[in-house]
Amino acid sequence: MSKFLTNNKSNQNSPSLYIKKSAERYGFVKGIIKKVNDDIVKHISGRSFSIRLFNKKKINVFINGKFIYPTTSIDGVASLKCHFLGTISMRSWNNWNMHEPVSMLQIKTGWFLFFYTSSFLVSHDALVCLDELGIPINSLNDWQGAVKRKDEVLNYYCQQEVNIKEQEKLEKLENKRRRVQEKKDRESREQARFKKRKEDLIKRFGNESAKKILQKKIWQGMTKEMLIESWGKPGDIDETVYKSKTKAKCFFNSYKTRQKTTKYKNRVDLENNLVVGWKDLE
Repeated sequence: MSKFLTNNKSNQNSPSLYIKKSAERYGFVKGIIKKVNDDIVKHISGRSFSIRLFNKKKINVFINGKFIYPTTSIDGVASLKCHFLGTISMRSWNNWNMHEPVSMLQIKTGWFLFFYTSSFLVSHDALVCLDELGIPINSLNDWQGAVKRKDEVLNYYCQQEVNIKEQEKLEKLENKRRRVQEKKDRESREQARFKKRKEDLIKRFGNESAKKILQKKIWQGMTKEMLIESWGKPGDIDETVYKSKTKAKCFFNSYKTRQKTTKYKNRVDLENNLVVGWKDLE
């Protein structure tokens, strides 16, 4: 503990002095540095923080990694992975200004601070990925220079959100347009089929009979062929042949009973292939 907070006057940029100043600024409580003013960062647990972004929205950043503090030195080897943002890797507390190449920038306040194995503070008002912007962060000086581009970074991500919403809006409009067009095409095909069928029925049975068939009507005297055109093929036919005539019972509109047997809702009686009557079976 004392090694972390020792003031090293010989090196004003030493990590221990930086950590001490940060501890004095934010307060050190039971191994965890907490910011006094929690309007930016709220400590939730040892692995999760709720972060208020520059635009006042909140996101959850989940951090995992193994923190090693050998007893003979104060080297802190850490690899942090934020599922929302990417990865930060730090090399050593002794080489505070020498960081591994990182893909993130903590705007406004500073880097992650570590105390012992499970205590750390995320202190910033926005954490953004710089890879897409082509901003290299290889040292503390790079970080300080990137802070000056804060507005550019935040505006970039705000614009990304706008672009995503606009793209979603355009996709919805395109899907709606496609559905309308598909409906028109389907109706057009159906109308073409109906017109062709009507012309065929008029040619075969005459205008009056064709009109009744298209309305799915049946009548006495209609032929079996007309019946099939009007109601479709029967599900079952019970036919009896006599010397002078042939009788048939055609069954339509089948359904399954609870006993899994097939029954029909309608029966049409024919004699010599002409309709002579019909009956509802329900």
